[in-house]
Amino acid sequence: SVEGTGLSKTITLTETEKRVFDILLETAEKRGPPGLVVRAVGGWVRDKLLRRPSDDVDIVVDLSSGEAFAQLVSSYMGETSQSGCSRIGVVKQNPDQSKHLATACFTVCGLSLDVNHLRTETYTAESRIPQVSIGTASEDAHRRDFTINSLFYNLNTRSVEDFVGTGLEDLRLGRIRTPLPPRETFEDDPLRIMRAVRFAARLGFEVDDEIVSAAREPRMAQLLKSKVSRERVGLEVDKMLSGGCGRIVRALELFEALGLVEAIFMPAEVLEAHASCKGQTLLQASDLLPDGLGRARRALALLGEGATKLDARAAAFAALLSPWGSLSYMEQKRKRPLIHCVLRGGLRLPNDIAELVPAFLEAASALLPLPAAGEVLEVGRRLQVGRTLLAVKEHWPSALALAAVLSAAGTVSDEDVRRSFTEAKAWVDTSGLTGCWEWKPFIDGKRLMEPPFSVPRGKRLGTLIETQLRWRMEDPALDAAACEQRLLAQ
Repeated sequence: SVEGTGLSKTITLTETEKRVFDILLETAEKRGPPGLVVRAVGGWVRDKLLRRPSDDVDIVVDLSSGEAFAQLVSSYMGETSQSGCSRIGVVKQNPDQSKHLATACFTVCGLSLDVNHLRTETYTAESRIPQVSIGTASEDAHRRDFTINSLFYNLNTRSVEDFVGTGLEDLRLGRIRTPLPPRETFEDDPLRIMRAVRFAARLGFEVDDEIVSAAREPRMAQLLKSKVSRERVGLEVDKMLSGGCGRIVRALELFEALGLVEAIFMPAEVLEAHASCKGQTLLQASDLLPDGLGRARRALALLGEGATKLDARAAAFAALLSPWGSLSYMEQKRKRPLIHCVLRGGLRLPNDIAELVPAFLEAASALLPLPAAGEVLEVGRRLQVGRTLLAVKEHWPSALALAAVLSAAGTVSDEDVRRSFTEAKAWVDTSGLTGCWEWKPFIDGKRLMEPPFSVPRGKRLGTLIETQLRWRMEDPALDAAACEQRLLAQ
């Protein structure tokens, strides 16, 4: 329930919001058509009621287009010598149908505003992009994705309006529910299934049972594949996995609960890539559940909320997709990890994360068996650990957490996994290897070419530089003088 987080019954405005809203009201009263009503809507209203900060406001008006009202605001501020109004940008909606449906984007006194006319939407079977037309406040509320996002704040009356009838109650109870029947909502725009996951994970809300039932219908997975671009799917997944570790775990659990795993991670591009390498095991969504989900939950618990967003996201992807870690695909006659294709080709994620996730899995494998605190490793093994840290750099704790999780059989307790991770981390912290990715050679190339070394320019010069780094990994006590003596003895 949201009651414990302090759901506000009224909206308390900041000084900036008060000033901006006063300007909007004065414009409506003195420059707009008689009876014009100005409302804030959507995420800003939701977040203010939850006492969360919100930096931008969606504004809706009746009796005027958003663009025309924004121009009135700009003119009014200029005529009354009030500064702080930016230039107005306009995003057209259905430009062949109505100029009244454009969105005006600008800032007033530093507050970002998007202004629209109240609207209603209709969808075709082929597209999730709606046909938009002028509507009433009730129609505008009912067209929105979830009841908690359908609330209005009426600037004229300074009151919250719930035209759907359940928005405030759902916000109080911490429930994600659709204004219209969820099957109808998702058939119109299947991306809203994923948005339900994102809002539930972000806000700590529960997803209504009717949403779960509708989302799990086989038809919804097909609609998600056919009506939503892979870029949009990838963007939603990336947003879900860019929060704290707790939010990421909740999002992954909802992937399973709503039956989204196959639609998200097994598009046609990935299936075709998997088929490019013969003799591999069959690709199945069931591979990722429960093993991948369980590993992700454990790995993120080890990292904790102190992990960077990049590390938490990459560790989550690596753990979840680890059951596919041995699978490959062919790209330009070169064999690559299939997980790279899942992230880059299937979800259209940036190349940095698509490269980092397989690197985490490779590093995790190289770190096994994990060293115990105080253990003395033989030189070759110590060098292997050093080179692994060099490969993943400052991200090594995430690779270490992944290694601890991958090494644990299903019967191993969470406490034992944490103990293994903690001991291995303590070993690395005291090994003298941390920061090895930033090491410089004691004797750089310029000095190596001078007496007493007199190494000629060429391949041997690079070899001796690499050799110094290897010596440091093998022996943390090595200093510049000892390194110089070893080089002269070469």
